[in-house]
Amino acid sequence: MPVNEPSSSRRGARVLTVVAITGLAAAYTLLAGTWPQIFTFATDPSASVFSRLLTAPVHLADDVMVTVRSGEILLQTGEPAFNAQDSAQAATSYLAPYIAAVFVAILPFNLAVMAFGFVGFAAVVGTYVIIAWKARSLINAAILVAALASTITNVEFALTGWDHLLQGFLLAMAVALSLSSPLDRSRLFAISVLTGLAVVARPDGAIIAAAVLAVCFVTVGREWRRVVLPVLIPAGVLVGGLLLLNFLQFGLLTPTTARLKAGAAPSVSYMWDYLYANGVVAYSAASLVAILAVVSAISWKRIGSIQVGLIIGSALVTAVVAAVNSDFFPGARMFWTPAVVMATALAVRLPAIFRAGPALPLDDSGRITTGWSRTAERILVAGVVGAVLVGAAVVGLERAVVSKEALNGSRTAVQFLATQWINASLDPSDGSIGVFYAGEAAHLPDYEAADFLGKGDEAIATLEPQWGPPGHNKWDIDKTLQKWRPQVILSTIDQDPRNPESDELAAEWRDRQWTHGYLADLITNQTIRTDYRYCRAQDPSGRTDASVDLLVRRDIIPRVDSRLACSTY
Repeated sequence: MPVNEPSSSRRGARVLTVVAITGLAAAYTLLAGTWPQIFTFATDPSASVFSRLLTAPVHLADDVMVTVRSGEILLQTGEPAFNAQDSAQAATSYLAPYIAAVFVAILPFNLAVMAFGFVGFAAVVGTYVIIAWKARSLINAAILVAALASTITNVEFALTGWDHLLQGFLLAMAVALSLSSPLDRSRLFAISVLTGLAVVARPDGAIIAAAVLAVCFVTVGREWRRVVLPVLIPAGVLVGGLLLLNFLQFGLLTPTTARLKAGAAPSVSYMWDYLYANGVVAYSAASLVAILAVVSAISWKRIGSIQVGLIIGSALVTAVVAAVNSDFFPGARMFWTPAVVMATALAVRLPAIFRAGPALPLDDSGRITTGWSRTAERILVAGVVGAVLVGAAVVGLERAVVSKEALNGSRTAVQFLATQWINASLDPSDGSIGVFYAGEAAHLPDYEAADFLGKGDEAIATLEPQWGPPGHNKWDIDKTLQKWRPQVILSTIDQDPRNPESDELAAEWRDRQWTHGYLADLITNQTIRTDYRYCRAQDPSGRTDASVDLLVRRDIIPRVDSRLACSTY
């Protein structure tokens, strides 16, 4: 047997095991995860199933669609703004709008949205591969990957393109490289590029990115002078360049969401309630951060070093910042990156938690023997993993479809239907479109969008919070109406502002500070009551009998009266 055969056998066996671990985790994500919504109700019912899937509009989570909207405006104006005629950077990520713009430029819009969503899924799978491949123990790898995949965070967000997923992948790779030897100039350069990209993917990765760069200096020790340039210049150019570009475009270094959400958690009790619901009651990335912190403490004698301490410490600080800022969406998405970073560090440094027992049939190279040739083993693993992935994707795809029958059960689908009525019936020159679900504006690329909740409007983002969860607790109905004078407002509630019951309903919402408190101000606003009418519009294609609620400016109604049914109040 050649001298290098054992090493080759071990490597081959490791590849198959990594494929199996990551393939099964990916299959679980496809099977259990929340898919993009595919609106087949908006396609020709006489077309084939394949044709309908290929042409159906696609909708991702609201914040992700805001990023897609920014990509559309980037193609129109050269700036990743929310509107062509107003300066607001609605996307939290500096990088993601440029990625979205590439897809929008080269693909039909529905496929561009789907492709953008699956960048996140590819990042998640890439993260699993890094953990599995770099782990000291494949048993540890399987445990850590399963721990990440089974979180509600992965289930809720892995398939819908959130920028946390790309950030987590980039930092996982940087951590894995920084804790491995040797740290030569090419590896240091790669680490610097990865950390720079992670920060521009989401600026809240800066603490971990700085820790990873610090690890590089600690590792090289007295030779730090020779690595200053390859460590600092690539990251500095990437981050500094995009910050400068951002300043030239918007006059600000940080995105609009930084002013909208930072410090906007309504109370300490809200933070605790969110953590309890999404870290104790539900198993999420927040839960995993706590678990991995305990594992790190217990295992410190085996893994402890300044380098690991910097990585784990920076991840915990980032998690604390996420807890303080809190969130509206369930699933603890802000904790994904800290969990991924801690899992990667433990995978690289932690010895096997469990050791293989003597009952395992191992050959002289340490490879599990099956009696099959290595080619047959590869075919078997690839076939099984591939079949599981395809089956999971088919089941997930079926759940993603929003059919005619399911239309009224999806609020975002109904809102999408409203955008189709607007595109078919109105003229962009008559004014903007008012939105509360800002992501719906991605389906209205020719219209300015008046974002009542401020993600796409600096005038609202800089207000003091009122009540409700972060990102949904700043509004000024009068200010938005005066600035934008929208011709139509996409209503999120079946309630006529001129109905006498509106005052009583609004008073009740204010008394108990209902989550969507802005609607109380909307239905009692005097300008809304005098200048707008509550109307219902039918599906412009005639394919469904669904209707959508709109607040239509009175001067617009005569032009589209035949396509509306308006309240008599």
